[in-house]
Amino acid sequence: MRWVVVAVVYGVLVFFGWAYVQSRQPVLGLVALRALEPGELLRDIAPGDGAYAKRRIAAGEPIKAGDFVAFPALTWADNTALLALTVERSLIEAGDVNGGKLARLCPGSPTDTVTVQAVFCTPTSAACIALAPVPAAKLQPYAEAIKAAGAKSKLVRVNANC
Repeated sequence: MRWVVVAVVYGVLVFFGWAYVQSRQPVLGLVALRALEPGELLRDIAPGDGAYAKRRIAAGEPIKAGDFVAFPALTWADNTALLALTVERSLIEAGDVNGGKLARLCPGSPTDTVTVQAVFCTPTSAACIALAPVPAAKLQPYAEAIKAAGAKSKLVRVNANC
């Protein structure tokens, strides 16, 4: 009987010792180096065009494969249209234009900003598009502005000139 008690106590001590050692081990996995917005494109982490964040991820937060999807969820409010607009690849690679970020609608006034839903780039060229919801009230003035000679529909950084 005494040996059973000794064996049980020894087993409990071994278990708690193992649990203590495991708790002192560094956590293996990935953490976000910067904050990520829903729909933000991350390149070079998945085969093909990349992956899109499914949710807001804070800097330093652990991330897992389930936090990313191959195609972003697109949402827009009533009385808006989801437009596909050209955007320079350099702006995407610099992080100036990406899913969840504000961008300036060109041509237009400096206050014509939209929140980008997602960006798509071809793997072999500099061609990229961004999907952004534009309020119905801005559609007519925007259509008139792009009718001007030499005007190109595009997105740029919020504080950039068209």
